[in-house]
Amino acid sequence: MIDSGAGENLPMMELDQLGGAERIVSSSSDTNIIGGLGDITEYKKHIDKDDERSEVRIATLEGRAAIIKIGGINETDVEEKNYRFEDAIAAAKAALRGGIVAGGGTTLVSIAKTLQDTPVQNAIRLALNKPYEILLENAGLDYQELKENEVLDVTTNKISSAIDSGIVDPSEVTQQAVRTAISVASISVTTGAIIDSTVKDS
Repeated sequence: MIDSGAGENLPMMELDQLGGAERIVSSSSDTNIIGGLGDITEYKKHIDKDDERSEVRIATLEGRAAIIKIGGINETDVEEKNYRFEDAIAAAKAALRGGIVAGGGTTLVSIAKTLQDTPVQNAIRLALNKPYEILLENAGLDYQELKENEVLDVTTNKISSAIDSGIVDPSEVTQQAVRTAISVASISVTTGAIIDSTVKDS
């Protein structure tokens, strides 16, 4: 920054005081400097690394930031796509923080197999098995037993490795699903009645 208060002005500047970049895109409202050629080693030493804003700043300076523009045929379409984008970003961040597990509800099925035969744990087992069962039902497929870290690709009806097929979930999301299942199971055991909104009158 050129600060007149510090006795600096444009006519006094020399070319060797300027930096460089691969590309600069400037508009009336903002400027994006892409592929900066400067060394940020010293800068990184003097910032608070526990500050989330600092992480974003470093990522931007190192070229690890991306600008994604979302378009659609109308406002509703753009809004729906934007929600999907935000979900994808949140899932990616969760995966970076806590790792990944086999997706498609199969990790929940594996957890269900470890539970004991008690009223509460039986209710939890039913809740944990449901995502996988409903996924198969929606795809018109029969139930299939899977080994640990295996998944069923409903688009091909083939069993494969979760990692190899890319069918994975963030570990944090799966943990939250288990907590929710336990909460629902506890309520079902301790209450006298439960209203199931999915049951239709015949």
